Amino acid sequence: MVVPMPSKSFFIIFHGRFPSEKAASIFAAKNAEAFAGTSMEVVLTVPRRIGRIRTDPYAFYHIKNNFRVVYLPVIDLNFVPFGKKLTFWLSSVSFSISCFCYLAVVACRSDIIYSNEILPLLLASFFFPATFYEMHDFPESKFILFGIFLRRMRGLIIHNYWKTEHAVKRFGVSRNKIITEPNAVDVDEFSIAQSKAEARARLSLPSDKKIIIYTGHLYSWKGVDTLAESARKLPGDYLVVFVGGTPEDLKRFKGSYGHISNISIVGWRPHTEIALWQKAADILVLPNTAKEDISKYYTSPMKLFEYMASGVPIVASRVPSIEEIVTEQEVFFAEADHARSFAEAIQKAATDGDEGAMRARRGRAKVMEFTWTMRAQRVVSFMDRVGFPSVSVFGAARFLFLARYLLSGILAFAVNLLVLFILTEYFRVWYLYASTDAFIISVVISFLAQKFITFRDRSRARMPYQLTLCIILALMNMGANGVFMYSFVGLLHISYMVSQIFSAAIIALWSLAAYRFIIFAHDEIH
Repeated sequence: MVVPMPSKSFFIIFHGRFPSEKAASIFAAKNAEAFAGTSMEVVLTVPRRIGRIRTDPYAFYHIKNNFRVVYLPVIDLNFVPFGKKLTFWLSSVSFSISCFCYLAVVACRSDIIYSNEILPLLLASFFFPATFYEMHDFPESKFILFGIFLRRMRGLIIHNYWKTEHAVKRFGVSRNKIITEPNAVDVDEFSIAQSKAEARARLSLPSDKKIIIYTGHLYSWKGVDTLAESARKLPGDYLVVFVGGTPEDLKRFKGSYGHISNISIVGWRPHTEIALWQKAADILVLPNTAKEDISKYYTSPMKLFEYMASGVPIVASRVPSIEEIVTEQEVFFAEADHARSFAEAIQKAATDGDEGAMRARRGRAKVMEFTWTMRAQRVVSFMDRVGFPSVSVFGAARFLFLARYLLSGILAFAVNLLVLFILTEYFRVWYLYASTDAFIISVVISFLAQKFITFRDRSRARMPYQLTLCIILALMNMGANGVFMYSFVGLLHISYMVSQIFSAAIIALWSLAAYRFIIFAHDEIH
């Protein structure tokens, strides 16, 4: 049974630093503001990360204060100079658990849970039927697991048609549960009153040169090296200006290209200033590389929409991700990764003023289809069409099942803590050894409780198979438990008892999925 969506709260989950200069953070802020404009109560949940800019996010992004930002606890070890994969994994898992606990307390089961973050959305999907995934990237491995995740979602918001077609072909996702929606732009933000001359005067840019501007990060897949190389092939009265970049990328980029006379590397500027830089340009350049799939196929560049809104002629790479949005009616194309092709396209756009102005006008007219407001309205209409299963099917039976699972888990957990306490406090066993011994004993209790209490499985024939899977799961959990305990106690100096509680919570969540969909997954039980 599918029902239309009533009025409800809209929870957006974002794992990145917020606020920050990153495009993903800007996207989260603009997205939340736009959805709040559709008369829904919007809550943006973000991690309380160490590196976030400590300022008012509404003032930072110049957005309306029409949604709530909730900062959730997270294990943030990003400052550690090694083990970046481990620290990111700890951050992701801990944030996912924080989101799950927060939603369990404040959200209704009919509320919408919306994110581009896989793990917190997967956890939410077990208890909230209206989960919607916004696909920013495309997986390059683990296709089976990703396919299972996609099929659990009520709907998918995908940024371009390449990813839409491949989601249908590779993962068998129904087109009826997909809407293709590129990124968007706040057109008013880039409709500034200053003239080109006034913008140059404010930014201390020369008035006697043709100024070519790139705004954005200096990552290799952005194609900035190609644009820098093209500067060598431009006449002396052309100045290529790079606005943006992290301190690390700026150091590398200045070391490679800072000596070139007609290149100016400005560095990071506030997002509210970007419209002024774009207004000062004769040409704006989007030089995405074709050497990396994220640039060639996956992305939906927010920068392109900002450029189009500025009304300045654009030179862009001829790659599928850009050609989905614009044609030669709106931009001048150059061959990706070819410096000479970019130099020629830049000179053509700069010298043919009438043609450049006409394409810029067409681009600005076209971008009116890609505002944040219109995008949010289309996505909400899509959600209304797909609806979601009636909440009644997620009623008493599911909560009784959850209660049995929690009871079984509490029983095993209590045994775990009791054995850990006795071994550590009375027998003076090192906490890692004690934790491992306690974990092994609790596995036996957990298997019996989950089999006979949670899933009410009285069968004997499948018991060896189930026990084997439980042992494998237990070994995986044992290793994870050791990593967690060492990270929390040895690195973060958290009490061993508190550490064990947090470790057990993480393991309990992924174990539930394993029990439900692998170990006890057969019709006789469900």
